[in-house]
Amino acid sequence: MVGSPYDPTAPWGACHWELLKQAIVEALPTRPAHATSETAFGKKYEVVIPLTGPNGRTVDVCTIWQFDRLPESVQYADAPRLVNLYLL
Repeated sequence: MVGSPYDPTAPWGACHWELLKQAIVEALPTRPAHATSETAFGKKYEVVIPLTGPNGRTVDVCTIWQFDRLPESVQYADAPRLVNLYLL
């Protein structure tokens, strides 16, 4: 969750998770991804997205995506999964 559901100044609360998801999915293709690390579990990338919440406040949200390493392989999954996000 980005922001606290109890903080009226937070851009998103728990009840707005679907709006947050939609905003990230829509903005993601237009933002650059930067490789951050590679581990035994996969390759991670960071994408910073400026998003405006339902309260009208715009913040930069850092999203971390991982292409998982396939079991018993040196190859990676075709699509990444979201592993973390936080406000900058």
